[in-house]
Amino acid sequence: MTNLTVLGPVKALLAELSVKDGTFRPGAEVSLEQAMDRLTGLKRSPVLRVLERLRREGDLELVEETKADVKPGENGPRRRNPTFKVVRDIRQRRDAQAKGEVTCRDKVWGTLRGLRPRATTISELVRLTGCEEQTVRESIKALEAGGFVKARGKIGREKAWILMKDAGVKRPEIPETELRSA
Repeated sequence: MTNLTVLGPVKALLAELSVKDGTFRPGAEVSLEQAMDRLTGLKRSPVLRVLERLRREGDLELVEETKADVKPGENGPRRRNPTFKVVRDIRQRRDAQAKGEVTCRDKVWGTLRGLRPRATTISELVRLTGCEEQTVRESIKALEAGGFVKARGKIGREKAWILMKDAGVKRPEIPETELRSA
C-alpha cells in the first residue's frame, strides 16, 4: 500500500479532528493507536509513515512518544505510539495537485476521497471543507452527473453520498453539457 492511498484517509481524519464549523482550530491531538482505531482496513506502518511525513513537513508536531502493548494474538516488542498535535490546516496541503489556488470543489473532492469507502452528507462536507453549503451541493451535483458519486441511503434525515469512481488526486473536470442534462 502506497503512502498516497493512506494519505487521503489520514488527512480526512485530521481535518475531522481539527475543523469545527468550517474553521480550522489548531491543537487537536491524535495518537497512532487512536488513528488506527478510526482508520479501519489500513496497516499500522504506512499510517505511521504518513504521520511522520506530515510532522516533518510541519503539519503536525510530536507531543509525546509512548509504547503500546501488542494486541492479543500478535507477537513482538511493544510498539511505538506517538501522539501528534495538528498545527497547520491539513486541507491546505497540495499533494500531487497542480500549483494554484485550492477551490472548494477541490476540497470537496479531496474530502470524499479521504472518507472513502464511508458515505457522507452535505452538512458533514460543509463542516469538513469550510465551504458554503450551496457550493458543496453544486459540487456533488456535478460529480453525480459525471458518475463519480451516488446517493446511498440516508444518514439521519440527510441523503448520504458515496464515492463510486475515483479519478485520482486531481478533481475531475465535468463538461458543461453533462451538467445541463442532469
